Amino acid sequence: EMHGIDATQPIMTFAVTGGSTVKVPLFTEMTAGVTGASVVIPVVVLDVPSEDLGGYQFKLTYDTAVVTVAVTGAIVQGGDFPFDAITAENTPPATGGETAEWNHFQGGSVPVPALTTVANITFEPVGVAGECTNLDITVVALVDNASEDILNSDEDGQLCLVAVDAESVTNLVAAQDVDNVLLPTRDSKARGVR
Repeated sequence: EMHGIDATQPIMTFAVTGGSTVKVPLFTEMTAGVTGASVVIPVVVLDVPSEDLGGYQFKLTYDTAVVTVAVTGAIVQGGDFPFDAITAENTPPATGGETAEWNHFQGGSVPVPALTTVANITFEPVGVAGECTNLDITVVALVDNASEDILNSDEDGQLCLVAVDAESVTNLVAAQDVDNVLLPTRDSKARGVR
């Protein structure tokens, strides 16, 4: 016996593995109050064991008082190959909806890199500057190419609306207006001339 360990018993060691992580950006800003403003939120899978990602099903929840999914084109779009398409939108997101749920699988057992974007979702602002929404990503399923579950965790993000930056412009009159000599110039202001 050595320091309380019986040498006749097998010693086991356990590896600490975090599994794969499914995440959306931790913090994203989008301009509020601008027609056509939108932001694309990538859904990323990190550290897939043996680069063996066969398929997934995810759900993303957000606050509809702050943002809505874009209504033009495909709402949930594919990411990197071989996940460059979406198999099905299980809960089709719609304007006013608060959840998007979708899935995709690959049939070719193509290895994926350590960081793979599997989907992209486009949001548009409906709230006002200063409001934020959590982007709550939930892993419904994450499997390898043999349809075996992959140990996983998720990391949620936040999307905040910001105001349009205004640009301050000074000294716009740099020369005398030849059509109206009563308008001041920068030099006449400095001398106190009106």
